[in-house]
Amino acid sequence: MRRDLDVIRDLLLRAEASEHPWYPIGHYERVSHYEEDGFSLDTKLSPLELYQIDKLKDAGFILRKSDDHDFVYFEITWVGHDYLDAIRDSGVWEETKSKVEEAGGSFTLELVKRIAFAIAKKKLEQHTGLEI
Repeated sequence: MRRDLDVIRDLLLRAEASEHPWYPIGHYERVSHYEEDGFSLDTKLSPLELYQIDKLKDAGFILRKSDDHDFVYFEITWVGHDYLDAIRDSGVWEETKSKVEEAGGSFTLELVKRIAFAIAKKKLEQHTGLEI
């Protein structure tokens, strides 16, 4: 299975938007619905999403844990927040993906982050007139 940059971005954005530091991202197939203390979760994670979560953990972008109800939680690390800050803007993200595809389509997340930073830097310089 390959990394999916769009799924990775979506998972990080969903976690960041959560009010919980340990974001309850979803659950394995065995559980169809969980509700406790006003908290409800219906999201079944696909094998692709679970793989991306494991790879994000391997890269140090998130901390991951599961509970006895088969729910998957994760917290974004400092490194993960830096990556998300680089790819958050949808215009920067689309241009980043375009550059990656033009150059062969497969890069490390660190290189993808650097491409996004370069695009964002150029955009900021054009907008502010400041050389950064």
